[in-house]
Amino acid sequence: MSSCIARYLTRLLATVVTVGLLFGLGGCFGQSRQPDAGSVKTATQQIPADSSVAVFTPSDGISISQHTPLNKWTKLVPRLTKAMVAEGFRPKNISHRSDGDLKSQSNAIQDFVVSKLSSATATQARRTTLIVAPIIETDAACRQYGDYFTAPSQDTKAKDGGTDATTSSEFSQSDPANDGKAGDNPHDTSPKSGSDRPSDTSDDMSKGGASKDTDQQSTRRLAKSLRLAQRAGAHVVVLSNPIDGVKPDAFVDLSDAKTIGRMQAMQLTTKLALDKATSNHPKAIEILLPAESDDTGVLSNKQDDSPSESDISHRFSQEAFSAIWEVLGPYFKDGRAISPSGLLTGSSTKDDWKHLVVDASKTSQIRSALDGRLTDSKEEAKHVDGIIAMNDFVSSAVVDELSSLKYTGSSADINPDITVSGIVGSITGRREVNRQAVPAPKGSGADSNGSKDAGEKAGKDSEKNAVDLSWPIVTGYGGYMDMLPHIVDGAQWMTGLENIDKIGQDIAQVVVNLTVGEPIDSFPFISTTTTAAGKVLTIREELIAISASNLKSTLIDPGYISLADAGL
Repeated sequence: MSSCIARYLTRLLATVVTVGLLFGLGGCFGQSRQPDAGSVKTATQQIPADSSVAVFTPSDGISISQHTPLNKWTKLVPRLTKAMVAEGFRPKNISHRSDGDLKSQSNAIQDFVVSKLSSATATQARRTTLIVAPIIETDAACRQYGDYFTAPSQDTKAKDGGTDATTSSEFSQSDPANDGKAGDNPHDTSPKSGSDRPSDTSDDMSKGGASKDTDQQSTRRLAKSLRLAQRAGAHVVVLSNPIDGVKPDAFVDLSDAKTIGRMQAMQLTTKLALDKATSNHPKAIEILLPAESDDTGVLSNKQDDSPSESDISHRFSQEAFSAIWEVLGPYFKDGRAISPSGLLTGSSTKDDWKHLVVDASKTSQIRSALDGRLTDSKEEAKHVDGIIAMNDFVSSAVVDELSSLKYTGSSADINPDITVSGIVGSITGRREVNRQAVPAPKGSGADSNGSKDAGEKAGKDSEKNAVDLSWPIVTGYGGYMDMLPHIVDGAQWMTGLENIDKIGQDIAQVVVNLTVGEPIDSFPFISTTTTAAGKVLTIREELIAISASNLKSTLIDPGYISLADAGL
């Protein structure tokens, strides 16, 4: 009997101990699930359920034929939305609207501010973010770069580093006459001055300034609506182009003329190994700066001409060339680079951009301009090592004209270690491509067939055959869908794109912090632009240079394009 009682007590004690251990372990596990408040990144749990984001962008431009760039709003907005959802925003609280003109966009934003914020509490307003890509004046030549690019400064002294007088004024605070009185109710979005009334511009409109004044009126309406949103407590993030009179909580700096030009110049310098070139064996380089002609078909490229405020593509070309010349200028000055057309010499300066402008309205006009540069008086083609085409619309015409002039091979021939099959293998993930140094031109004396002695002894036919018509390096920008197969086959060496995925993720992280009231200046992608109005926190990402070697990792793997799009 006593033994049974002992066994019962033993089991009871074991049970009590086990239960105690389970409770203890449960407590430990429960504590491990509690995150350390100091280590929590702004994430889904911290975003209030009613937080909202409204995105306003221009409508995508009409694609010309099959020239469809990847730098389009229809590519960025879905990735931005996906990143927002990943950060914890509810899909139903993320809206997107696109408009075809500034008047429609400014009205839409004004309506949003009135309907959303006029009845919102201060807390609800603080949980609202407006992301705005303002519609700007542009032309066909600039639209060739894609939908989002930063318009050039109206100051012909191109900006460098993101700060100049124009940028400062665009970020400057508004004038009180347009902004209402300091003591006004921030939720009252009704106009408090005549700035939004059509009668303000009636005199100018009667003088023929209707279109311009309508844009000015729309700009004032847009700026006023965003300022009212900020005063109510909402946050404003501006994409690509500053809005006069608005200092945003964050600005997203997308590709501008200098960035696009510099990227292509640096790529060309690397691929042609200009550091190893000599004045005895220089590299032959041509630069095409696309611009829009006026109504008479004349380009504003006279030596004494400066681009006017309305000549946006000419100002774009001017700024692009200033960056290109910073990279290539030293090579021209010491003779390591030459221009087959003679348009650039050792004494050229950044002001000689006017000589390089081509009418880019039609591919036939681009081809004609290139033909004039690459053929001599006998209509015989000249050797050229590299062509900066600026964008893929121009590069498509360049590729066609090079074929017509009987240039042969591809960019892969310039690096003998890379073959077309090797390029395809790299894209499909079968192998990696290792680039080699660029060899000297065939006619540079490195081989006897192109030597001066052989040329002097040869007749006209042999002289013609001695000209090295190997396919040059061709650069572009925009990631045009119909040019991607030419990246694969080597007709075009490289194109460029915005890092759309990364930009979407950056914006989403910034909006999260704005929503929960945490600072955004500690993010690695944030820099500060100093303006007359103060410091503006700016999101910047490097452009992606795309060639055959990284096309798979940059375009196919992220899902921008399919293997079929790349011609595979």
